[in-house]
Amino acid sequence: MATNGFGRPNKHFRPPALPLPKDTTNLICLSENSHVSTPLHWKKAAEAMQCNHFDEVCSMVSQFAQVQTVDIQGTTLTVGQVTAIARRGEVKVNLNEAVACERVAKSANWVAEHVSRGTDTYGVTTGFGATSHRRTNKTSDLQTELIRFLNAGVIGRENLPSSYTKAAMLVRTNTLMQGFSGIRWEVLEGMAKLMNTNLTPKLPLRGTITASGDLVPLSYIAGLLTGRHNSKVLTSEGEEITAMEALTRAGISAPFELQAKEGLALVNGTAVGSAVAATVCFDANILALLSELWVMVDSESKVWMKRQRMSIEAVRGVERYSFPVAMDSSDITLMRGFYSVIYYNFTTFRSKRCFVQRIQPDEVFPFQSDLEPAYLKNYWKKEQFSRFLCWYFYSST
Repeated sequence: MATNGFGRPNKHFRPPALPLPKDTTNLICLSENSHVSTPLHWKKAAEAMQCNHFDEVCSMVSQFAQVQTVDIQGTTLTVGQVTAIARRGEVKVNLNEAVACERVAKSANWVAEHVSRGTDTYGVTTGFGATSHRRTNKTSDLQTELIRFLNAGVIGRENLPSSYTKAAMLVRTNTLMQGFSGIRWEVLEGMAKLMNTNLTPKLPLRGTITASGDLVPLSYIAGLLTGRHNSKVLTSEGEEITAMEALTRAGISAPFELQAKEGLALVNGTAVGSAVAATVCFDANILALLSELWVMVDSESKVWMKRQRMSIEAVRGVERYSFPVAMDSSDITLMRGFYSVIYYNFTTFRSKRCFVQRIQPDEVFPFQSDLEPAYLKNYWKKEQFSRFLCWYFYSST
């Protein structure tokens, strides 16, 4: 038998990877510029990152402040939309039925068909984890039992904030709409109704590490959908009600009886960690941009209060001056629209003004020998800066 360098049979190793198909009708294909195009939209994400950080943050905050309805179809959810659902109770969720309903139904039908054939499937006809060697034909009871034994968190004074819970419901619904999980469309509609009435189950703060899935916290969302007696639900006013009452208020006539694989579909994901990460990224991007802007404001004020000269050599790192502005290309990008740079030529005794927004970052400081000291002069676009601050303070409340 053929072996590799470690003396192990080659059959224990993966076969060589197949080449990417060039047929555009396939699920994975090569686009015209040699990027790989997939349903996960990696190419679209890469293109969206080509703008500068300032424009990206402004776009994110603008989307957060202006969105009234988040239309989800499985592949287009953004950080701004997740944060809007988490923090703005008036924002509604709409399931894009035209895009996703057919593929979700096809996935659920595929599972039902294979169950009827007697196909042995993990989590559908088998146990979970260490009990996967056990078999059963009670597919619905298996999913109910999965939710029951995962409801092992501690609900007390320290629970997951309701804003994160609602965002997690959105992220999980969006993922399930991709049509890979075998869940019925009616269950997703029930989740949307709960979000639109601002009814969120109490989730334990501890109980998951977002590694193999947020199993414990997501099981409490599934517990609400199935009307479990231990499920406690919070309204937007902070009132605590039962799962059955929450379903009634949301317009759901009866709790869902989970079918084959649906319990596993609801809990086997990282929606809670992703929801928290999205809202944290929203705040972190704003704070990062504000910190850069305040450094620019502080440095500008110091220059003009002290009439301090800055040598171009300081920017190049040869001399040590306490002047952080313009020492990085990202700062140059931020300076576009806010500053002009004045260079003084001691040979001709004439000044030259360079507007930063008209030139490229690597052209901001022309290191000619006859251009010795430089001044930064403040040319604020007050309306633009004030509008950004309004966005920030609005999003913080």
